Amino acid sequence: MSKLVKVITVLLLCTLLISDSFTVNHIKLKPQQTHKPPQTTNVGPDFLLPRPKLYSGLQTKTKNPLYFGTMWNQYEDEQGYFIRLRETLDYNSIEVNTKVERADPLTFSKVVVTDNYHMNTQLNFTWVKYPNQLNNFALRITGESLYDVKLKEKRDSRVAVYFYIGLADGIVNDPILDKNGELVLTGKDNFYGGFTMSTSYLNAKNLDHKVGFESAQNTFYFSNQTNQPYYASAQVVDMLQSGVSNKNSPACCLGTSNHRQLLPNMKFGQNGRNNLIVIQKILETPFDWLVVFENTENPLNQEQKSLQHVEQIYNSYKEQFEKKFDETYSIGNFARENNLNEMKYREFALQTFSSLINGLSYFEGTGFMKNMSNPNQPVIVLQDRKLLSLIPCKPAFPRAFYWDEAFQEMLQMRWNRDIFEEVAYTWHFESILDPNTGWIAREQFIGDEARFQQPEGAWYGLNNQMNPPVFFITIERYVEMTDKARVYNYFTRTGLFERLEKVFHWYLTTMQAKNSEPYTFIWNGRIADCSVDSGLDDYPRFDTFEEGESDVDIQAWMGKAALVMTNLAVELKKPVDRINYYRDLSYKIVSNLRNLYWNENIQFYVDKSTKFGLNSHIGVPGMLPICLNLEINETRIEKTIEKMSSTEFLFSEGHGLLSLSFKDPKFRRTGNYWRGNIWSPVQYICARGLYKYEKQGIRSAGVLRQKIQNGFAQTVFNNYRLEDPSIGAIYETYHPYDGRGYNNYPFTGWTSLVVLLMAEDYQ
Repeated sequence: MSKLVKVITVLLLCTLLISDSFTVNHIKLKPQQTHKPPQTTNVGPDFLLPRPKLYSGLQTKTKNPLYFGTMWNQYEDEQGYFIRLRETLDYNSIEVNTKVERADPLTFSKVVVTDNYHMNTQLNFTWVKYPNQLNNFALRITGESLYDVKLKEKRDSRVAVYFYIGLADGIVNDPILDKNGELVLTGKDNFYGGFTMSTSYLNAKNLDHKVGFESAQNTFYFSNQTNQPYYASAQVVDMLQSGVSNKNSPACCLGTSNHRQLLPNMKFGQNGRNNLIVIQKILETPFDWLVVFENTENPLNQEQKSLQHVEQIYNSYKEQFEKKFDETYSIGNFARENNLNEMKYREFALQTFSSLINGLSYFEGTGFMKNMSNPNQPVIVLQDRKLLSLIPCKPAFPRAFYWDEAFQEMLQMRWNRDIFEEVAYTWHFESILDPNTGWIAREQFIGDEARFQQPEGAWYGLNNQMNPPVFFITIERYVEMTDKARVYNYFTRTGLFERLEKVFHWYLTTMQAKNSEPYTFIWNGRIADCSVDSGLDDYPRFDTFEEGESDVDIQAWMGKAALVMTNLAVELKKPVDRINYYRDLSYKIVSNLRNLYWNENIQFYVDKSTKFGLNSHIGVPGMLPICLNLEINETRIEKTIEKMSSTEFLFSEGHGLLSLSFKDPKFRRTGNYWRGNIWSPVQYICARGLYKYEKQGIRSAGVLRQKIQNGFAQTVFNNYRLEDPSIGAIYETYHPYDGRGYNNYPFTGWTSLVVLLMAEDYQ
């Protein structure tokens, strides 16, 4: 995933005409038909989940959501025309650093944002859901000034802070004033019902009279009618720059402009059907603003709205969260064995894991599929798609990816199996997919918000491509760590085994390599020497594509998937012919892996071609037969580990495994993505495989595993800069020479696998 991927995705629509209509000489027994069964929802439709792209926001888990969001910008007495309003994380937000201090989407979150764009201000956004209260929640926004290095002092800042409510199916009413002079917002969502939002606490000093108003209690607003109620920044900027004046503007500007840049206390829209309302406060640091949102059928009392009560709820959630984390992902042994500061590494792990699960997002709406066996056919519109998913990166990838999800769920399933079960269900039954063939779009653009401001060419799922079948390994992990009765009930209730059969069958048929041996496979998303659908994007393949080529990584993934299906069929007591079907397939696929892809000259697994022979790229694909425990030849295991351990080939001392060998001619060339960089899922899947060989008595496997988990964990920790919220982040990749963070950030997806490495959780 990168800018490269976005470009390639668009190019594929124009250039990739590979057909998936060929036949395969495979075992005749085909997957059984299955119909989507009723599903009991583990995360209720009334629940509030984080917004996928916002610094801080929530939404209901419904087809037509109720949206909540926050924004801010620096406020000056004489504002210029240009307004730097912060709402969504994007590539232009480099002056703003974001860290999630604590979060569990079921209950609470605290996001710390440092804005260094002229402000040097830290904002804390804390959301808490009231226990046993239908969607009632509180939002606390605090602001404090930071030391200004240029001015060599700590100077208070004025901040325009905004809170908005948007309704996809409902209305907002005209605001009213409470007895303290604060605005109270009311409205009705056609699913949620009536609601009220009010300020229950404000601690902020009054402003200089030059501003045109003195009391911090002054609140400004506007409401409007829009078909995009999920984002408000564009409308606010238009409003502030439009010349619509507020009564607090100086006399010279009334009716002509708005250089005070205050919202106009007006409603727009027609027929009383406004569905977006934004409120604005001008606050000087330090400040503390508490907003309470309540369902009118389940109102809160004054004590429940108090700051003291909200703090008690937060502290209770925080204590429960940390206790559960320590019981689930203990990292004390890791820190002590490596003479590291246990408290600091624990805090780092808590924030890293919080960042991951604070990306739990819900998407519902239409999705698009393109039939690549007939590319001239119009795009197919799929109605009523649904997906509960962890997103990898708010600025770059605020949507779901199939193989990212598989890795991310390896953490979440141990934390909350209810959520994992629903995530797995929506991916395999309700996302952008073809229920008849088993195809699932590798990248999911479901609903208008997910597609908003994204290139149209990337919206379409290409039905001849899928990401690697890592979800089979995730399912294997779930089965291993879950009570047998629960596993049996889950698969029986959902029909997930039968759906996985269809998914597996899609890979088996669609990805069979042409003019190659039966049960050998190739990625279909090939452009030049890259294969986008492999997930390894620009990892080098043969320079020229010719029929007869097959790829070692998909061969290994398929061998592992077949083994998982065999064991799952046994676990679920499927008929003997089903068990034997997958057992025979796994034998054929793994045998081909061992017999056809080992390059004896370089002592490593590689891609092969009937025309060009075996290639010589040493990197991630060739590690997989070892990392997935598919190799039983101890000599080959040792030779592969030797390459993986070597600082001349694949190991960056003190940092981790590379994606491509230092010695490769294409090391860090062109795309510079999977051509040498250090990636978290590679560290984890390889450490997991090495751990199992280590238990079989292969000493070198244990030595390398320790080097991987220790080096990579310390690399991610050092880049995070725990003690300074204004700098540091979790990154998508790390540099092969010095381990510095590289590419997209904050990358809160599979890089969080570092927590499992520190916990030595290789189940």
